[in-house]
Amino acid sequence: MTDSNEPVVEFAHASKDQLKTIIEAFAQITWPAPAEAADRLVAQLGWDRRNLRVARTNLPVEKNAATIGLADGVEMLDVFRDLEFFVTDAVNGPGAERVLEMYRTMVRWVSEIAGPAVASREPSPHPDASPDFPTTWWELPGGGGVRLFFIDDVVTMELTSKKTTDRYRFEREHPEYAEL
Repeated sequence: MTDSNEPVVEFAHASKDQLKTIIEAFAQITWPAPAEAADRLVAQLGWDRRNLRVARTNLPVEKNAATIGLADGVEMLDVFRDLEFFVTDAVNGPGAERVLEMYRTMVRWVSEIAGPAVASREPSPHPDASPDFPTTWWELPGGGGVRLFFIDDVVTMELTSKKTTDRYRFEREHPEYAEL
């Protein structure tokens, strides 16, 4: 709850319809996918490919760069691995709590689009705990996944390949092997 004298902090964010379009397009990819799948996805979404690893989204956020993850696959062929981009503006200071509220709204939206989340993590309230950040994961029917997380006062979406989604699942099921 804010003091009535505090100004309301406004910030831009993706809409539920925009998230639905992105997730539905991504869910159509067959894994493993060649690097060209990233080109097709970016074009399908109406985004602008800047170079091998960066595209500009059409989302209404200030920082609209999407990072395209490519990995060297079998026989040195490029393989599409993931796509990461902001779905809100970053808000520092008192307005950051509103962005965290938007993260929780977006979790609800993505659950309505992609089905129930397979895992979710909230930060520990213990003051001596490691600095975890809220993260929620979904697995898509085609084998890929969606990860939504709130860190540094911005909400980020990551679309992950089947291989990356399998790794995240393994780390959730076997925390003793999770990367630090």
